[in-house]
Amino acid sequence: MAIALVSYSAFSKKEKIIDWIKNAEHDAILFALGVMILMVCLTRAPERSHSNEIRIISWSWFVLGFFVVAASTWIATSWLLAEAADGQRIEAIRTGLTIGAGTGGAMALIISARRQWLGERSHLHDMAVSRNNLKDAQEKRVTELQANASDQISSESPAARLSGLYTLERLAQNNPEYRQTITNIICAYLRMASSSTNDTQKEGQNSDFFPAISQEEREVRLTAQEILSNHLRPIQENDSKSYWPNISLDLSRANLVDFNLDGCELNKLTCRNANFQGSSSFRRAKIEFADFSHSTFSQSAHFEQSKFSQIATFDSTNFEGGCHFESAIFSDKTSFSRSRFSRSADFTDSSFRGSANFSLSKMRGSAQFYRCKFNQGADFGAAHLNRLAVFQECVFGGYTTFGSATFREGADFESSRFLEVTSFKGSVFGSDALFSGVSFLKYSSFKNMKVKFFGVFEGSKFNRTSFNDSRFGCTVNFSRSHFSGDVNLSAIKCGWPPMLEGAEVTKSNGQRWPNEWVVVWDKEDLGHFEKAPDISSKVAEKEER
Repeated sequence: MAIALVSYSAFSKKEKIIDWIKNAEHDAILFALGVMILMVCLTRAPERSHSNEIRIISWSWFVLGFFVVAASTWIATSWLLAEAADGQRIEAIRTGLTIGAGTGGAMALIISARRQWLGERSHLHDMAVSRNNLKDAQEKRVTELQANASDQISSESPAARLSGLYTLERLAQNNPEYRQTITNIICAYLRMASSSTNDTQKEGQNSDFFPAISQEEREVRLTAQEILSNHLRPIQENDSKSYWPNISLDLSRANLVDFNLDGCELNKLTCRNANFQGSSSFRRAKIEFADFSHSTFSQSAHFEQSKFSQIATFDSTNFEGGCHFESAIFSDKTSFSRSRFSRSADFTDSSFRGSANFSLSKMRGSAQFYRCKFNQGADFGAAHLNRLAVFQECVFGGYTTFGSATFREGADFESSRFLEVTSFKGSVFGSDALFSGVSFLKYSSFKNMKVKFFGVFEGSKFNRTSFNDSRFGCTVNFSRSHFSGDVNLSAIKCGWPPMLEGAEVTKSNGQRWPNEWVVVWDKEDLGHFEKAPDISSKVAEKEER
């Protein structure tokens, strides 16, 4: 390119060849620049294929460069001598040599720039290697400390075990990438049976008693539990950096003493077949996934205001003491199937946003579900509730069944709302069944229901219902209730006639009423109940007797 520029400049000014020679230094610079661009392309070419790989320039490139300098000097000098006058030949030679020197200088500058670039790349490479070596050394040191601490917690000496636990805590605090691994080690220690415990227990076979734990072992386990709980609380009074986020705990088959996770947040908590000795507390805890299947709580279990973001499983769990789930939030499926509550179970103001399963559960103490919300319905099928079960002001959003459930001391559903299909088919009430002010917005079935004393549905609302073959030891009270849709009350069996004073009915096909009552239509499709004349006299005679 530079040669072309020089040629063009010379031929356009043949009549002033002397002036051109005097100013040829300018064209020499252009020529040198063109050669430099060419050499940059040549020297950069070897590394185009692999940008991260540095390739050595072959000696053939230096030989080629030498010939380029020599050729440019010879061509420029020969051409200038041919064009110059006799008195200007020395000046032409000087200009040609200047062009050659400029070309060589350009090559030297390119080689120097490449050397500088390679030096910087080498420095960066050395820094990366140094960082990697430092990281490897740190990882090796952490691994060694972790291994030594693991050996310590398996020692027979309680002091050595405590030292190992504190070492693991310090490592996890200073190395966030090892926190889950170290947490797993601490959980593994809690899962191991101590020398004074019995490890013959199989899944689903928790004993009614807890094996004795020595005082030394108790202190070590309390320390391990405290380390976990202290670092799972997002809000710390003294150190906000001590929180370990996104941690999961696997405490399956662990023996836990006075376990406390109040205010803790963790991804996953697995406590299958765990033994909770003493009081256990999970107040205000936020747990994404929880599994307490087949676990046993020897004393009270506190889950007040706890939040479960995903599935919460308490299947076949034994609550030997009272359990408290007041104001708890279950965002996904929740299951207490086959669980046993030896004392009171309190779920007051709890919210079940997914399906709730209490089927085949046994509640020996009082069952409190006051103001609970079951957004996707509830399954209490074949459940046994030994004391008065309170479901006042509850909301059941999905399909709900209490089929074949047993309420030994009765149940109170006052002012509750059932938004979808509801079934009490085959349920047994050992005392009264209280449904005052309850709203059944969809079909409700009370077929084969047995109530020992009174059934109270006063002020309730029914939209299609059936009491076919239901039995009440005394009577059933439907006073001030409202019926619509298909209704079957004709097959109710009571000690005394059903009570329908003040009840209203919206006319529809398929409605059958007790023989003791007739419907008087006040409007075309709205009526009220009055006692049948012939039955009224018989009832009066029976009352006189």
